[in-house]
Amino acid sequence: MTYEIIKNINRTTTLHMNFIDENVDIQGEINIKGGVEDATSYVPFFENDLRCNFADKFPVPEMPEGFEEGEMLE
Repeated sequence: MTYEIIKNINRTTTLHMNFIDENVDIQGEINIKGGVEDATSYVPFFENDLRCNFADKFPVPEMPEGFEEGEMLE
């Protein structure tokens, strides 16, 4: 995941995020009231929203060989 924060002149900040580095063709953009610090603190929440809303676009992690359902991973 990569993101860019752009400070706007109207006391808002634009957060642009994409997942090209993960080979997932999803990008999102949101305007946040406040400055760069506000946008930076919102990054993990926005990332989680995009991953949840577009979960079908992300590859499913492979289970380790020999793993049985109900087992705990270490």
